[in-house]
Amino acid sequence: MKIDDKDTAKIFDLLGRISNANPEAGKEAESFADQFYFWEQQAARSLLVFEHCEIDQVQKCFAGYPGGATSFYVPGSFKIKEVRLKKERYSFFAEDGRFLTANLEELSTMWDLIPLGGERVNEAYISWTFFNCIKEKNTAEYIHPGIGEFIFVGEYVFDEYQSEEHNFSISVHVDEVDDLRACCLEIDRLLERIPELDKISRRELADKLSMEAEELEMINLDCLDYYKQGEFDLTYYLAEDAALEYVRVCYSKDGLPVEATFGNF
Repeated sequence: MKIDDKDTAKIFDLLGRISNANPEAGKEAESFADQFYFWEQQAARSLLVFEHCEIDQVQKCFAGYPGGATSFYVPGSFKIKEVRLKKERYSFFAEDGRFLTANLEELSTMWDLIPLGGERVNEAYISWTFFNCIKEKNTAEYIHPGIGEFIFVGEYVFDEYQSEEHNFSISVHVDEVDDLRACCLEIDRLLERIPELDKISRRELADKLSMEAEELEMINLDCLDYYKQGEFDLTYYLAEDAALEYVRVCYSKDGLPVEATFGNF
């Protein structure tokens, strides 16, 4: 069956009931998911596989474990035939004979690498992050001649970039130094456009989130997030006494705003 974002809370609740040995939960999972795995002898771990989700041509998996649950995507081209579990490592076998073995921590690294929001994630992103999760990577620090030293913390970060009007951090959502270098030319171009992009973002926030002029005057650009295929986000901190902590404008790889959102960290 096909699921979307609104099903996530229901699925996590279901995984919790499975972990608590609720017999009805297992039956519900079998009828709800396209594939359901339960390893009773391995700390009652479970896995639900859905062949279709909110991203076209992508599968989505939800894994339950003692004390929690997580999710991750699998490219549709890697059609899951079977999943096995041994010593907390999951082996995924595809119908075409390919397989991949990883733990949940490795599989969950994709959440640091994909541009959430604005329907910007596609199968190419998921294919890269899925097969990339077990590769040995060079995460050495990198000194950009015009910016400074980027350090790796799950993605590459430069804490305080200063321009004439702004002081913000830069996060590049890649996990290998060669990919960081490849992104730097486009990042340089974006930094030159920050005054223009700031004006565009504020117009989007006024239009999409109905922010008043007084509210816009109180926000400060806090972070530029850049993704491997060229997508980026501009995130603004709100005032300390505000109910929300940030507002954000998401851009496509063509440099067009595609979503304005808000939330708490």
